[in-house]
Amino acid sequence: MVRGSVVHAVLEDLFDEPAPGRTLDRAVELLPSEWQKLRGKAPNPLHEAKALFQMNFYALVIWRTRGVVPTLLQLMYLGDETFLRYEPTEDDLVATENKLIALWDAIERAIELRDFPPRRSGLCRWCAHRSLSPEFGGTPPDLPVLQLAAPDTL
Repeated sequence: MVRGSVVHAVLEDLFDEPAPGRTLDRAVELLPSEWQKLRGKAPNPLHEAKALFQMNFYALVIWRTRGVVPTLLQLMYLGDETFLRYEPTEDDLVATENKLIALWDAIERAIELRDFPPRRSGLCRWCAHRSLSPEFGGTPPDLPVLQLAAPDTL
């Protein structure tokens, strides 16, 4: 069963392989019909931080679920065949975990205060909900009442 995206499924399957078997060719074998859809070029170095955060997050998940800090993570951009390599440390992963905890705390606080201010970005040009955004003169619908479950009840 695939948890998450097709890319995550391939990553999980590759992680189960012995280290020498974690190759591009093996990834292609795992996903031959989908491979061409996954091609992309390396981002501008100014935007590399997003990819590194995702790699950090993935390393954190591996560490917390399997008890081992990955030695090396590599992201290959198939469009230009460049690699982004990352050697996580336990300190990096603790810092990432702290960021995620702070983010979750901020989300819970926003839910309690019912405060979700709009934030205009370049993506707004393609958004189908602009008529509901105060950034474009719209009025958002009333927020539903939500009650967060306590962590010990999950």
